Amino acid sequence: MVDLRGQILHMRKVSKKLMFIDIEVTGETNENTRESLIFKFWEVPELYDLINRGSDKLHVGDIVTFFGAWDDTAFSVSQYTIMVPWSSVSEGLAFTPVPPATVSTTKRKVSAEALCKFFCKHGPLRRGQLPVQAHGPLGSQASARRVCSRAERPPTLGARGKL
Repeated sequence: MVDLRGQILHMRKVSKKLMFIDIEVTGETNENTRESLIFKFWEVPELYDLINRGSDKLHVGDIVTFFGAWDDTAFSVSQYTIMVPWSSVSEGLAFTPVPPATVSTTKRKVSAEALCKFFCKHGPLRRGQLPVQAHGPLGSQASARRVCSRAERPPTLGARGKL
């Protein structure tokens, strides 16, 4: 069993079975490194009540020693001990959480004038249909900017396979 000691910077509860905590670990060379910890409540169910209730409830800003093992990318926690609670050091000040740096997961950027696939294939929405995304420019400019129209597309086969 390995131990890791640091200050809790950010907590993310994904569900009742999974939680992530980011801590700042101070090394021997006074370098601060950020580590991600995983609480897998299906492996250690008693941790769920400890984290959320009572005197051992975890708070952002607490300095805690975590015990567990390393997984592929993060530290999987099996138990912990609160060394210095933030409330005893803070003098009434709230700790500001430090979320991890965001990484853009968007593969493509959609411009404001882009038309959705439904509009290109079927034209304007009919009454009762819900739009999937913005259908491009409105008004008289719509026909001038339309990328595809029904007249420009080749004819499609009907229900019985005839034109």
